[in-house]
Amino acid sequence: MVIAIDLGSNTFRVALIKKKQNGFSNEQIYEKIVGAARGLNESGKIGEEAKNRLFVAIAEAKSKFDFAKFKCVAVATEAFRVASNSEEIFSEIREKFGVNFHIIDGQAEAKLTFLGVQNALRKLGINDKFSIIDIGGASSEIGEDGNFKSFKFGIITFYERFKTLDLMQENAKIYTKEASEFLTSLDNRLIVLTSGVPTTIAALKLGLNYESYDAKKINGYELKMSDFDHFIS
Repeated sequence: MVIAIDLGSNTFRVALIKKKQNGFSNEQIYEKIVGAARGLNESGKIGEEAKNRLFVAIAEAKSKFDFAKFKCVAVATEAFRVASNSEEIFSEIREKFGVNFHIIDGQAEAKLTFLGVQNALRKLGINDKFSIIDIGGASSEIGEDGNFKSFKFGIITFYERFKTLDLMQENAKIYTKEASEFLTSLDNRLIVLTSGVPTTIAALKLGLNYESYDAKKINGYELKMSDFDHFIS
């Protein structure tokens, strides 16, 4: 088994993963919102508060997982790709927690997301060709098997740039034009959404809140475009 750590621009996730005949299973999961990308637009750095939230999350994860027993693979994404103090933070993490993070590029992030979605779909008995959309905190990844792209907009950085719903709606088409054109060039009819945005919309539709959230009810849930319009407008 392997401990996999995903340090995203908004969420910190840890999973104990076991290889099985039909794919991989999550034996144990830990997740916490750390908001690493907050303030990144303005400062170009991971802020002190975000760093403190991250360190608390790592400490909590280390209390729940046996890091000494299993191999640990830890990766970081867009916020750490662009922040000027990423290596400084990673050095502190190595010293305090013994965890060695590696920054992956957008292509690798998209491919890993695709493989994770593929594994989840197979468990649901779905083997159709599909495309992914992953809206992260500082970047968004879109693609299909062998054809991926990463785009430099995410829920945190986009919100902090425009602040109000009116300004976000006014600028959304401009900032997502390239991503939208790429998505329409893909030929898969099945589009799989992964990240906090679609899972939140699905939870709202199902009447779930933070306390009652159930990932098993969300995984595989079908959303329509009208659902996003309904809950965002």
